[in-house]
Amino acid sequence: MRGAKVCFPPIADTSSPQHHPLMRLRDYFVGQPVCLKSLLSARTVASRINAAAGSAFWPFNTGVVGGVGLGRVRLRYASSFGEYNAKPVLAGQLRETASGSILVLRYRAPAWIYLFDLFWYSLLGGVTLVMLGLVGEKNSDLAGRDLVIVSVGLIAMFIIPLVLHYIGTRNSDQELGYMLNFLAEHADANL
Repeated sequence: MRGAKVCFPPIADTSSPQHHPLMRLRDYFVGQPVCLKSLLSARTVASRINAAAGSAFWPFNTGVVGGVGLGRVRLRYASSFGEYNAKPVLAGQLRETASGSILVLRYRAPAWIYLFDLFWYSLLGGVTLVMLGLVGEKNSDLAGRDLVIVSVGLIAMFIIPLVLHYIGTRNSDQELGYMLNFLAEHADANL
């Protein structure tokens, strides 16, 4: 297969003391490549995944949810109702090969997160520029204390998404392992 990326190495041993269970911010946005091969046809792999995975639209499902549609795979691990909804997803393509099928996936942020973060940080940047007086007319009514309060608020708004990411992705390595085991069991797909 031309242009194929190197497959993701086996999942780290989470019992090891050197293992760091948190997903790095870079990995969250760029994604970790995962390449799985199956001796089954792409149609069989898709039907097995769709039959075994829970619906992504039913909020009370737990375990692996999502499915395959039009050759696109999108799976995530749901541990409870009302959990952090920006947890990483395992998404990519299901392709037919001469000897079966291949899943070329990335474990990354959900697509809507890229748009949300672009909007969020653009808004914060614009507000910061206005507050510093670099854009628009400087407000002479603002005292030094007011600027400090606004600055603390802006810093908090910058940090909150990072804290949510830290908390929400703390089990991402383990959840990726669950999804890889799910694919090995139901689609006979292995690294």
